[in-house]
Amino acid sequence: MDLWQHAAVSASLSAGLYLATGDPALAGAFCLSGIFVDLDHVLDYVMEKGRLDLGDFFDHFGKHRARRLVLVLHAWEWFPLVAALWALSARPSWLLGLLLGWLVHLVLDQIVNPLRLTGYFFFYRAGVRFDARFIGSAAYDS
Repeated sequence: MDLWQHAAVSASLSAGLYLATGDPALAGAFCLSGIFVDLDHVLDYVMEKGRLDLGDFFDHFGKHRARRLVLVLHAWEWFPLVAALWALSARPSWLLGLLLGWLVHLVLDQIVNPLRLTGYFFFYRAGVRFDARFIGSAAYDS
């Protein structure tokens, strides 16, 4: 999913959360995490290119030119760990918002993006040395 799509979905759903709960911390964290999970794309781009060129950055991922996909934050493994942290803590609403925004982001990416089902598991990606040919669908196989 594109960044603007994540921003639109996150802003809309966070507005709904705020209207339903009146909790700005919950809604704000939801919105921020729903968008900024994608910051790990910047790390991948810089690791591959050695620099950040915003003119090329969006095209690089949009046209599936990445050779490696580390994407540290795009991983189902971390979600239960953070959920357990929330459950064992004082259950702050901002952390719940972060979890929910992250969950929505991952679900949407899993549905829309051309990655194999296993592509959203960090340890699978590590097992194939983050090689996009083994992570992506046919869009990456060329």
